[in-house]
Amino acid sequence: MFFNNEKLVIPENVLRLWEGAGAPLVIQSLYGREGSNVYDIVTRNDFSEVFEITRALSRLPGEILELASGSGRLTFPIAALNRKVTALDSSPEMLRILRNRAARLPECQRRNIEFVEASMSAFEIERSFGAIVLGTTSVTLLNASERQQLYRCVAEHLDEHGTFIVTVAQDDNHTLGNISETCVPFDDTRHAIFIVKYYPDNGFRDVFLAVVKNRSRYPESLFYSRVHLLAQSTLVEELTAVGFDVSFIEPIILKSPEFPLSVISARRPS
Repeated sequence: MFFNNEKLVIPENVLRLWEGAGAPLVIQSLYGREGSNVYDIVTRNDFSEVFEITRALSRLPGEILELASGSGRLTFPIAALNRKVTALDSSPEMLRILRNRAARLPECQRRNIEFVEASMSAFEIERSFGAIVLGTTSVTLLNASERQQLYRCVAEHLDEHGTFIVTVAQDDNHTLGNISETCVPFDDTRHAIFIVKYYPDNGFRDVFLAVVKNRSRYPESLFYSRVHLLAQSTLVEELTAVGFDVSFIEPIILKSPEFPLSVISARRPS
């Protein structure tokens, strides 16, 4: 089958969840209307990389542009630094959630946040920024060609001495197996099952998120996203090749060290 013009093979683990459900298997985008609400719930209490990114930003002057802001996991800690931050996302639903959450902030923080609906690899804003942030390893949502477009956009929107801050996996070693399944709490009545299918020869992994009512064996909804495999070394090579000066690489402190991440700081090409 095809999903958003991408050829998609449904893993057996996903198909087994629907066996006997008596309802058709319907796949939705993780960044669509319903998926955005699910994404917000799943990530709201994830504080990984917040400390490392806000510490890096505290050393840098100027306004901040956050790419792929989602529902605000990083936006609000950045705004709490008393800095002007522009939150950019291509999903109108994500921005709707972000706006609603921002409306509940104290005025001193709310006035620091601006919202832009645009792709992180094709945006135009009529000013430059002291720092541009791309967290949550969202750079892996882009393929190699799209990443080149991203780098051009970032370079065009950074101040003369501006810095690009981006998070990525430290390596691309996917020998842990070609498929993984993880169950996590979702809310008071439901849990979520993440099923990830790796295609290392094709350079991506498919992520499925099933939401299941507690004490039920059948999911009530299924969401999907494709993520490209990208290692820290490859990202550093790509940034260097287009003129960025990679000035600092810092490991991210995580509860689980199974998939170590890094924050990369790269100065604007001269």
